[in-house]
Amino acid sequence: MASQKPISYLLSTEHAEESIYCDKGIAAVAAHAKTWLNICCKDHETCARFTAIGGHGSKKIIPTRLIDVGNDEQGQPARLHIVSEDDGTDIEYLTLSYAWGPVTDFPKTTKSNLQEMTVMLPWSKLPRTIQDAIVFTRAMGIKYLWVDAPCILQAKGPRDKVHKEDWRHEAARFGHYYQNSVLTLAATGASSSDQGLFLPRPGLSVPKEPLIYQEISSFGNINEVAVRLSAPIWYKEIEHSPLLQRGWAIQERYLSTRILHFTPNCVLWECHRLRATEVDPGGLVTEKARGLALGLNDSFISTFRDIQSDDSSIQASWRSFIESYAGTLFSYPSDRLPALSGIAKSMKHRIGENYIAGLWENSIPQDLCWMLTEPFSESFQKVHTFPSWSWATVGKRVSFLPLKSPEVQVKSWKLKNNGVDTSGQVSGAKLRLHGRFKELNLSDLGPRPNPDPDVIDNVLKVDHSIHPQREQPCAYLDTTVARDISLQNHPCLLIGTGRHNQTSQRLDCYEGCALILEATGKRRGRFEEFRRIGSISYIPWFDSELPIKERTIDLV
Repeated sequence: MASQKPISYLLSTEHAEESIYCDKGIAAVAAHAKTWLNICCKDHETCARFTAIGGHGSKKIIPTRLIDVGNDEQGQPARLHIVSEDDGTDIEYLTLSYAWGPVTDFPKTTKSNLQEMTVMLPWSKLPRTIQDAIVFTRAMGIKYLWVDAPCILQAKGPRDKVHKEDWRHEAARFGHYYQNSVLTLAATGASSSDQGLFLPRPGLSVPKEPLIYQEISSFGNINEVAVRLSAPIWYKEIEHSPLLQRGWAIQERYLSTRILHFTPNCVLWECHRLRATEVDPGGLVTEKARGLALGLNDSFISTFRDIQSDDSSIQASWRSFIESYAGTLFSYPSDRLPALSGIAKSMKHRIGENYIAGLWENSIPQDLCWMLTEPFSESFQKVHTFPSWSWATVGKRVSFLPLKSPEVQVKSWKLKNNGVDTSGQVSGAKLRLHGRFKELNLSDLGPRPNPDPDVIDNVLKVDHSIHPQREQPCAYLDTTVARDISLQNHPCLLIGTGRHNQTSQRLDCYEGCALILEATGKRRGRFEEFRRIGSISYIPWFDSELPIKERTIDLV
């Protein structure tokens, strides 16, 4: 029988690094980062050739403005630098990924103070995270840093057209900025810009040397198992981190070739080939744990970067990714699609399809089959410029229903964008669809005793009196506002059927998707216009005696 014999040693704090708050601590972390960076640049072929936007060999786009971090010892203050042709496209800079949080009154660049910012940034008034990023960029020996607030013209007032034009221009280029930077500094452990990059890092008090167990098998073979006591694990530090609850940060992480994550326990490295920590600089422990903690975002990134993945696999992975992304946080709900524009451009180049307000041209039926999976709140804000059929409209976590056999035909589509970026801000969109229609009646499930705040308050019953012996489907409304609608005679469009419902007692019950529609009162020629107000995931009544109509409509 196998036995285990531990080799003991004492857990102490003698292994702790210098505090990152002091110059020695910053220098120590910068030394780690430089080592990882050098290894990545020299040995990681996949990192060197990766271009997230436009594929390999795309034209290099650099920021319009950068922070010149200056030199504190030489009395050179940090200031805003307007990038010119003289700088060339090989200019080296770092990028910062962080959450503004509730702190929004810090200095920002506007049209009126642009010249002042090129002389000196108001250091004492900058958020701590931006200050720390400037200090660390200096320690890395890099001259420039890109941060959104100082480098993009911010609104001086509600009618500031210069700000709007500059934001549209810059938002379309964000992906390039992160892709082409030497390294992204991520304030992964901070939920607000006043918390800073440099967190305490108690994880460094753990001994660097692992505890070795010897296992003797019944055949006399001796195997050694290394166990690192309480050391920070890469995936545990990233999972549910404050920064990655923010929608913009998802794209910033995906598009960055290299990231240095500053977390509460330690500093982490991430590139396409290596995920490591200060206590596991070679990434051995992280690599062994990779398969145990592959989240939705990681799964999508891995699938997309795998050159063997086919288009259908990428699109299916995209929907899984959206199920996670749709519930992330935004200061401005209208940013939900612009915050994905860089990833969308990357996918568009990879699969060669048009991107339509969060959906892909060749998988429109599948991409329409979403329903809400989290409760509404008082802060819920629907984006009315987004089409009703896009998951981005509701700004809540969604789930895509499995669709095996699409039934609807996509005749055409139209998309209106604000500006030239077709993957970004949307001002309107329309799908012309042909399919099978039925009218349904909805009935409220009624008030629930002691309602659970986690119960989604958007579920209605479908009146199914024709075949009462069949299981009764439920309708899922897209907003609580839709509960005020008439419960009678709603047109319903069958999108497709899915897998067989194994829990059903009947063989004719299938999972699938149908959309509940509401007429807008408009029509274009013979095509009546509708908006989506909900979905149905269980649709046996489409095969009942209720009359079926085939028609072509416009869905907005």
